[in-house]
Amino acid sequence: GSVDSSDDPTIGHGVVAKGVVRFMVKDPSVVWNAVALDRENAVVDVEVVLLSDAVRNPSSRGINPRVTPHSRNVYEMFDPHVLAERLARSPALNVVLGGGDKKNGNDETDETETNATETHSTKVATCPASLSHRVASAACVSPRTRYKLLCSETVVDRLKAELALFVDVDTNAVSLKCKSCDRQISSLSKVISMSDDGPSSSYCNPAGIVHDLLTVSNVHRNTVALEGTPTADFSWFPGFKWTCAFCLRCRQHLGWEFSRDGEESGEENGEEKKQQRFFGFTRDAIVADGFKRRERTENLEESEGVE
Repeated sequence: GSVDSSDDPTIGHGVVAKGVVRFMVKDPSVVWNAVALDRENAVVDVEVVLLSDAVRNPSSRGINPRVTPHSRNVYEMFDPHVLAERLARSPALNVVLGGGDKKNGNDETDETETNATETHSTKVATCPASLSHRVASAACVSPRTRYKLLCSETVVDRLKAELALFVDVDTNAVSLKCKSCDRQISSLSKVISMSDDGPSSSYCNPAGIVHDLLTVSNVHRNTVALEGTPTADFSWFPGFKWTCAFCLRCRQHLGWEFSRDGEESGEENGEEKKQQRFFGFTRDAIVADGFKRRERTENLEESEGVE
């Protein structure tokens, strides 16, 4: 958690805390059916089972090779700490969790890019349980794959499945497409972090509807149509105005364009130039093509009990 304090003794302290409790829905088909009928207003009472994230698997670090017939590599296949370290080294994972493809050295720009500089950076934790949970929550995968990852019986099972998704992924080759018409909108290499939670986070509008957003620095030319007048009212990103963004081909609502509000643009007093605009796409409206193929290959897309 965090504490906001002030030098003014008349102002109290504000405390912000976050907690994570994993659980499994006993009958997930109830949830999918309710969402299919009314995605925005679905409210479902379900029975859940609390799941533990304790790392019970033995570590290979204290194994004496003279007293076991197996090599260290065999034990490392089931060591959560080793698996977490391998996952944390993936360039694609750093893009998904932190924004920006630093290792690919991607400096190319197109007509809609705007001197992108990341305004936030996110440190990738190597605690096996924390890392596996965060990857499952933030990865550009289908809701069913995310559900299956989060419901893995052990941290090791979840880390191995995530490694299958992320290892050797070329972020430039992973396309972000409109889920409705399959039009290529952007790519994974354009993911950018615009909040302390990283590129992927959930935001609630005044109507109480929660949107799960993925933020990208730009889109391909002639793929997105903007509608409405930019406004700063209820903006999720202070200093930015928002405008509705739709797929130019099928008119599916993809999310919003966020543009910097007036005076804060440009370089002032030698400060680094700030991000001028970016896009926030709802993860229900886009699909990451490269991950989609890996989900099918690794048999992660289908969950038991879900039609």
